[in-house]
Amino acid sequence: MTITGVSPGDGRAGTFVTIAGLEFCRDVASDGVACLEGPGTLTFFDGIVAQAPQACAGSTTWSNNYVLVGVPEGAENGPITIARAGCAADDPLCRDANGSLGAITSALSRGDLRTRA
Repeated sequence: MTITGVSPGDGRAGTFVTIAGLEFCRDVASDGVACLEGPGTLTFFDGIVAQAPQACAGSTTWSNNYVLVGVPEGAENGPITIARAGCAADDPLCRDANGSLGAITSALSRGDLRTRA
């Protein structure tokens, strides 16, 4: 499991953000995209868990190669962490943090999301 990008590079709480990467699913459906085990967890640096945007209810927001979430209220500076559904807290093989690609919120307390290069 690997995070390869975060887009867009900035946005306030509620902004839709796509996390691109590889192997976000443990078991992939026959379409090669959907996760059979359902969505995993995407957590911002401060421990706030991101949710799929309400506008996308009923759509696939977690797949093997991308995750679509809304920036949560109160998200703070630092990298995000992604984990597959059913991932044990101590299993490094089914989670990744984006470190240097990290989504961070603005130090100006505007609730913006920024991407480090």
